Amino acid sequence: MGRKKELQKGILGPDQTYQADLEPVTAHVVAQYHNAGGEEGGSSFYVHGGEAATSGYSVGGLEGEEETTTEHQDMAPKEYQEHRDRVRESVKNPNAIAGTWVEGGRSVMDASERVPDKHTARVLQIARNQRAVYNLGKGREEDLR
Repeated sequence: MGRKKELQKGILGPDQTYQADLEPVTAHVVAQYHNAGGEEGGSSFYVHGGEAATSGYSVGGLEGEEETTTEHQDMAPKEYQEHRDRVRESVKNPNAIAGTWVEGGRSVMDASERVPDKHTARVLQIARNQRAVYNLGKGREEDLR
């Protein structure tokens, strides 16, 4: 099993069992998760609670936090921690996600929102002028326009 698949199962705890409900998810773990995907890397963790977002759709462009980009593909834990802290302070939406992905050899970070259904994701994608949304259940980017 690849590292990303292991991390999707949960966090390996001290007793060597997977623990999916640890809060808060540390920046170290999220950076590992992001980096495990290489050029397909990314992560979607709630900023208020720290759990992984695993169902519905993630739609970027939440008001209050601009997208930021690093100059490299792999993300350092400190970079994610700073991103999550900025999103946590500026975005009060309870479904806010500190999202990350790799694009053009760089890590991109933004404030996204988890929505439960495809219709809402489509409406928000268009309203927020987003290139795509991320299907959390299927683990892939989709253009719903």
